[in-house]
Amino acid sequence: MLPDPVIADLDGHAVLLTHGDLLCTDDHAYQALRTTVRNPDWQQRVLALPLATRQLLAGAARAGSKAHIEQAAMAIMDVNDDAVARLFRATGVDCMIHGHTHRPAIHRVDVDGRARTRAVLGAWYEHGALLRWRDGSLEAGILPRS
Repeated sequence: MLPDPVIADLDGHAVLLTHGDLLCTDDHAYQALRTTVRNPDWQQRVLALPLATRQLLAGAARAGSKAHIEQAAMAIMDVNDDAVARLFRATGVDCMIHGHTHRPAIHRVDVDGRARTRAVLGAWYEHGALLRWRDGSLEAGILPRS
């Protein structure tokens, strides 16, 4: 498992890989949950539970997540532009790849007068989504069903 975030080398280009949820700073309820579930002590306690109990908890968490998504404004569940700029500044990269928002796109953003690329992976519910690195830039695509 990779740490989050991590900087990877793609053909000599430093590219930031992140889940993306840390960029959704306007969704305060989700950020509180993220802090809890990423705590190693909490993770150890949950992993010590019987599998059946963990499966019940996972089902309840999915239901709670679905209810939260249905009631929350779409704007708060998307990335915060300031959080994106802060992460670009902190890491010094020109390219970031993330998921979480399930809004696939390749965004061109300007941070401090420097052009950057933020690529968002799509969800895998109906089909696979992919990003292809070609000649120093990203292309989005869909994996065909087998």
